[in-house]
Amino acid sequence: MKKRARFALLAAVLLSALLLSSCGSFNYKTEDLSRYVTLGAYKNLALEVKMPEKVDDEAVETELKKLLESSATTKLAEDDYAAKDGDTVNIDYAGKIDGEAFDGGTAEGQDLVLGSDSYIDGFEDGLIGKKKGDTATLNLTFPDPYTSNTDLSGKAVVFEVTVNSVSVPAYAYDKELAEGTLTEKDDALTVTFSATVGGEKFEGSEGESVSSERLPAAVQEKLVGVKIGEEQKITVTLPEDFADANAAGKSAEYAVTVTKASREIVTAEITDELVAAETEYETAAKAKEALKEKLEEAYEQNATKAKYSTLWKAILDNAEVKSYPSSALKEAVQKNYDYYDSIAGLYYKLSLREYVKSTGYASLSEFREKVCVPAAEAAIKEKLVFYSLIKAEGWEVSDEDLAAKVEKLYAEESQEDYPTLEDFDAVVDHDAVRDILLWEKGMETLLATASVTEK
Repeated sequence: MKKRARFALLAAVLLSALLLSSCGSFNYKTEDLSRYVTLGAYKNLALEVKMPEKVDDEAVETELKKLLESSATTKLAEDDYAAKDGDTVNIDYAGKIDGEAFDGGTAEGQDLVLGSDSYIDGFEDGLIGKKKGDTATLNLTFPDPYTSNTDLSGKAVVFEVTVNSVSVPAYAYDKELAEGTLTEKDDALTVTFSATVGGEKFEGSEGESVSSERLPAAVQEKLVGVKIGEEQKITVTLPEDFADANAAGKSAEYAVTVTKASREIVTAEITDELVAAETEYETAAKAKEALKEKLEEAYEQNATKAKYSTLWKAILDNAEVKSYPSSALKEAVQKNYDYYDSIAGLYYKLSLREYVKSTGYASLSEFREKVCVPAAEAAIKEKLVFYSLIKAEGWEVSDEDLAAKVEKLYAEESQEDYPTLEDFDAVVDHDAVRDILLWEKGMETLLATASVTEK
């Protein structure tokens, strides 16, 4: 079965929860929505919009560095460098089945990009963290069926592997730091921590490592210059807008251990020669010019999204729901419930009851009432307001505009999944795409009446 077209993701981005439950027994397009919702002010609104960061020389320089870091060209890493996903290892290996060598199971001087899935499951993973000169014994099993050689299907195999060298991107790479190393500013840190206010614990990650970005900024600042693997006692005053209202503005004590850290190692200066060798551009200046144009285009798109989303939130806040259509609410609550049920099993390997308990809810019914119902009501409110606006303003989308939008979405799709526009068009939910266009048109029209202050 082919994958569903990616336009569904676009709809979610543009319309928030609006289209997530677009199908169902309640027809928003034909029902008298005034029974359920009263529109508030939606024209001539005064808006304060938090704008994205503007494009400056530093942003362009950062984008060029990212481009160079993604280069396919490599250089040999130092002997103490531990291989990670994306690195290239040069290896010798010998495979045996029941203690006997087999055809194709032995090779020398083979280059392998870790994470490329070029070898059977477990082979590449077994080389993560290895350094030049390291050996690894990999006890694996060939897939069944194994199309490359059906005689090997499902058989257990042992590979003895020697790492001859590890190569990394030619411009820059991340190096994992050894325990006991002092951290520096801009190192990427992984930590375990616990936090208390007045001796009472309110947060922590004991038993699991998390990014240091989860910690308050004041705590992160004090993790510069500490030893990896050594617990640090840090006292800070939490901000007034701290997520945990009970701890906001109070003095807190953190016990933090940096369990892992990596540091970007730059191996070359950005020169015209490097840019020409590693990218499609002839010089650094031409690369920056092209990247600046792309960044400015992205800025304009993000600025428009910021204005639309601020306007949409204001419209929703001004609207009042009198009641929720019972059939729509029941279906939306069940859809949310089913969603969490699938997430619990797929990602956490738990039953929904176990998942709910782990998140602090006493029962499935409490979880349904405090999580599923509010989410369903929010989604339904968006749709009630949206379709009420369409009726009030008479917004329409022509068939020509719809066809052009579908063609634009197709250009962003994988041609492997949909070889022709007709193939793509056959699986597209045209009603959803029409609603996307209506929402864009509506926000553009209403934004023209608004007074916008950018911040």
